[in-house]
Amino acid sequence: MKHFFLSLVFILHSVCSFSQNDIDVMRYSQSTIGGDARFMGMGGSFGALGANISCINYNPAGIAVYRKGAADITGSIRFGTVNATHYGNQSSDYIANIYLPAMGFVTAWEVNNPYTTESAKKHHQDWSRRHSIGISINKIANFNYNTSIEANVYNTSIVNDFVRVAEGKTNNQLNTFYEGQAWQTYLINEYPNSTTSYWGMIDPNTRLKQSKTIQTTGAMNEISLAYGYAIDNKLYLGASLGIPRIKFSSDSKHSEEDVHDSISWFKSMYYEEIVQTTGIGINLKLGAIYRVNPFVRVGFSVHTPTRISLSDSYINSMSATYDKDTSTPAPIRAQTFTFADTGKYNYTIQTPMRSTASLALLAGKYMAFNVDCEVVNYATGMLPSPSVFNAVNNEIRKKYSTTGNLRLGTEINIQPVVIRLGYAMYGSPFGNMFAGNFVRTTFSGGIGFKRSEDVYIDFAIATTSYKEDYYLYDPSLINATQLNYKNTSVLVTLGKKF
Repeated sequence: MKHFFLSLVFILHSVCSFSQNDIDVMRYSQSTIGGDARFMGMGGSFGALGANISCINYNPAGIAVYRKGAADITGSIRFGTVNATHYGNQSSDYIANIYLPAMGFVTAWEVNNPYTTESAKKHHQDWSRRHSIGISINKIANFNYNTSIEANVYNTSIVNDFVRVAEGKTNNQLNTFYEGQAWQTYLINEYPNSTTSYWGMIDPNTRLKQSKTIQTTGAMNEISLAYGYAIDNKLYLGASLGIPRIKFSSDSKHSEEDVHDSISWFKSMYYEEIVQTTGIGINLKLGAIYRVNPFVRVGFSVHTPTRISLSDSYINSMSATYDKDTSTPAPIRAQTFTFADTGKYNYTIQTPMRSTASLALLAGKYMAFNVDCEVVNYATGMLPSPSVFNAVNNEIRKKYSTTGNLRLGTEINIQPVVIRLGYAMYGSPFGNMFAGNFVRTTFSGGIGFKRSEDVYIDFAIATTSYKEDYYLYDPSLINATQLNYKNTSVLVTLGKKF
């Protein structure tokens, strides 16, 4: 029947069979708010305010507002929960982790005033030039989630998808990370007198227990080097070079079991996909802030597309166990078959460009309010190798759209404490804003204290939630699983001005 050794052709096919797709591009394009406790307490809304180290990763003109230096470090505890509804059955899973979401340093210095005569000073009272430089490390995406999906289902199985994908291929053309593993473990088989048509071991008109667990870990941390220039304390300019570093791991386990013993021959199957990704990228951010008057500031920033070089390592394995009943064919009766394959692939992605307009209102040192409106066209994300990924890039342009992100933040100084509130909305990459699946919303708040004239400590709490439809395999064969994500971060920042 089947042989369990691979020809050279089969081995070469397996190395190239794992495919990168639009999900890889979107995963690293959907960065959200990340920064110190003050920044997070105000929903990441600092585009026209400035004077916060985390601004380097959003509007680098913010460091030009500094009149002297500062350094801070932030610690956080994060709790992530995923609630899943699969064919009416609800399940929940969570993960908690401790991490450092932000740290940075900035320093500023004045340029000597060239107007030395009394007359010149009189006519140039507002003359001022100031330089600033800074470095920051911000966690702009967090991938830590545990997801559990489970239900008794009828008339659907991943084996049906194996058959769908295998149709029209000979067995040595099958993908050894997916349908090829089903063929090696007898879950799909050729029809008699055919080498390209297949049938599945599971009768679709039966009920089985279906479950999947997904554990993802890792983050996208961005190191940024920034320069700011202030003119007359009215116009602030800034630029930063961003170097995102990526570490992502996913371990998904899909299983199906004939718990009611209603399927001839079949007992259970198990399919595991492990992917580990590392990468590094580069981008440039440019920004400006203009002080209209003591009460109003406007800001603007643009982020170039980020180009990221990635390396994937993956292991896929599948096993199938068959009944010991005498009706089961002898070659598979009461046996378990296992097959696995490994691979590695290097590739590059390019994320969309971003542009943001900001408005800030101030009432002296007593209150500040800021709003950021960001525009992102996710359809411009790509895998920049047309000869290899042309089909994927066409799919991205077809599926994704332009959307908007909104950040609101306010700060009220009621000495000796400062109270902060924030809200952020990140639109769906499919174009929806403010409501619906894939729209991420964050509510946050915080409080700040001055321990002395130069030392400060800030606290914040931020809760982010969103929903998405998830398909265990091809959407034409199974209903969507509704996933509700929620994560809460508690942050504390210790800083010093100098």
